[in-house]
Amino acid sequence: MKLPISTLKIDRSFVSMIDDSGENDQIVRAIITMAGSLGLKVVGEGVETEAQLRTLRELSCEFGQGCLLAAPMSFDDLCEFVKGEYSLAYPKQRFNDVSEVSVLQ
Repeated sequence: MKLPISTLKIDRSFVSMIDDSGENDQIVRAIITMAGSLGLKVVGEGVETEAQLRTLRELSCEFGQGCLLAAPMSFDDLCEFVKGEYSLAYPKQRFNDVSEVSVLQ
């Protein structure tokens, strides 16, 4: 039976366990591996540190959400952000398409 989903989000409670030591990465690695074997895209939620971002990239997590990438903002601020009025602190780029905002590059 094929599930009617295309994307799996890794809850921030798992992402928050990632640190520089690499000791807590196994559950996130397993989730990403399982999602990949099912042909699903993966979003890491709650990315707040460089170590979390680096680990998610190394594990081939395709997308991310969190304060490290962009702070929460109002709809109006989001519209300005997407138009290029805001610059993203990490990575330093401007986006022309909302779908690119959460991509881990």
